[in-house]
Amino acid sequence: MTNAQIADNPFSPPITPEKVTPASTRPESPAAAHGTSLQLSSQHPVPTCQDGVPLEATQSTAAVAALDHDTASFYIPLGSKGMIKLYCICYAFAAMTSINTLPSYQEYFNLSGVGVSTGLIFALWPIAACGTFWLGPTISDRFGRVRAMRFCACIFLAGTALIAFAQNIAMLLVGRALCGSGMCMIQAASPAYVLETCPPLKRGLFSGLYSTVFVVAFCIALAIGIAATKIPGEWGWRFVIIITILAVSTFFIPETPRWLYNNDQTEEALAVLQKYHGSGIITPVVLMEYHQIEKSLLAAREKGLKRWDFRNLANTKGNRYRLMLALVMGVFGQLSGISLANFFPQILVQIGYASPASRLSMTLIAYVVCVLASTTGFLILDRVGRRRLLIVGSFACSICLMGCMVSASQSGVPLGASAPSTNLAAASRASIACFVFFMVSYGISYQPLLPTYPGEVLSTDQRSTGMGLTALTSQLAIFISFFAIPVALERIGWWVYLPFVIWTLFEGVTWYFIAVETKGRSLEELDAIFDSKHPVRASLVRTSRLTGNEKAA
Repeated sequence: MTNAQIADNPFSPPITPEKVTPASTRPESPAAAHGTSLQLSSQHPVPTCQDGVPLEATQSTAAVAALDHDTASFYIPLGSKGMIKLYCICYAFAAMTSINTLPSYQEYFNLSGVGVSTGLIFALWPIAACGTFWLGPTISDRFGRVRAMRFCACIFLAGTALIAFAQNIAMLLVGRALCGSGMCMIQAASPAYVLETCPPLKRGLFSGLYSTVFVVAFCIALAIGIAATKIPGEWGWRFVIIITILAVSTFFIPETPRWLYNNDQTEEALAVLQKYHGSGIITPVVLMEYHQIEKSLLAAREKGLKRWDFRNLANTKGNRYRLMLALVMGVFGQLSGISLANFFPQILVQIGYASPASRLSMTLIAYVVCVLASTTGFLILDRVGRRRLLIVGSFACSICLMGCMVSASQSGVPLGASAPSTNLAAASRASIACFVFFMVSYGISYQPLLPTYPGEVLSTDQRSTGMGLTALTSQLAIFISFFAIPVALERIGWWVYLPFVIWTLFEGVTWYFIAVETKGRSLEELDAIFDSKHPVRASLVRTSRLTGNEKAA
């Protein structure tokens, strides 16, 4: 990872440059009390850290790792309030799968778990998200990441309350719409928050970990749904939703240093860096990041970058190629069959499983396997490379879904049947096994790359608008699958697998021809790759800095 990569957060929209104060007019350095020099203007001497190490010695990531190995840390563990917030938000998204399986919910609203009505209830979430996706980045940059998450969480909690205490379908639909709006807006602030508060050497790890949180939350929702099957009456499904209100307890988390510095709160910015990246010590990493934050913000002001500036979005051939890859990732990531997992309990009915608890249990097993697979995915991401994971993962998903369909067709349950089968055939169990293998394939390939790849391929000038458009295309893809799958399950049963078999096969072929490898590339190298005549071919050739020989990646 190069200096430029560390300074630039691939998922964070550019900070409004008008607020950057020139170094010559800023107040005295906040590090004065620590005996350090942080005059970061080019006219001033190179700052030093507590141990007297000059900042220029920390410009290499390898040097930083050597100097800061024992002190650089990430102080926000998986059980922190910030991560709990993500669990709760993602939990609510997954909770609908649990309650859609419960007989008490279906009887209360006169639903069957499939069909047009169920499709509309599920699809309202992405519909609302498409209408409000642009608000999250705006609020996040104007008021800060934490305040944006608090505001969006309030909207989200209002929707949760409406769903939990819904007396009719109308209240349920309005609640789903509010939850979709709140989650889409908070998704703009949460990735930026996670990546702006984690150390540069661990940024790739935590970006992959962030996407895994969703699957973990899904597992929690399914486990609670299993317990809710034993609660009599309507409070069984209401209990699953009410738990989401726990998100209100996560309001007390620190603001990101990047936003603080941009809003002239330099002392607070340094304090956050010192606490979370230096374990309370001003280390070379802390000084390097502080310097790079100022440098990147001043560069943004000089370029005149503004939010939702479409001028640089597709003004060159290279930028158009970058944008295409980001948008394709947004669509392919959601149409690769993962939406089938939201309706897997209903799919199990089609192959003879009737018990809500057993269907939720098998769905839970599939998601636990997906968690393990996605964890493996983001751990091997920098070794295997993005392109190889996308191509192999797409073909593997297609093969697994084909196995699901063929096995379901031999299960002995009539097509479109909703009645249980007394004798479960081996084919039904084989169909479940194939779906678990599908979750493994998706978890290793797409799950860690959903938040990572678009941010890597987009240039700095494109990133704000490009990530917003990627989120929009992703939500549109979710809407299509969420509305279509329940209707298809009601009308064609296990044939619902066939469109995804064909589509994932198409995805694999498409990635082979268009996917650019970004592993180990600096921003300058990526610029040269995307500006070349054949970006894919250029990305598959790397130049050895030691020998000058070209090698196939």
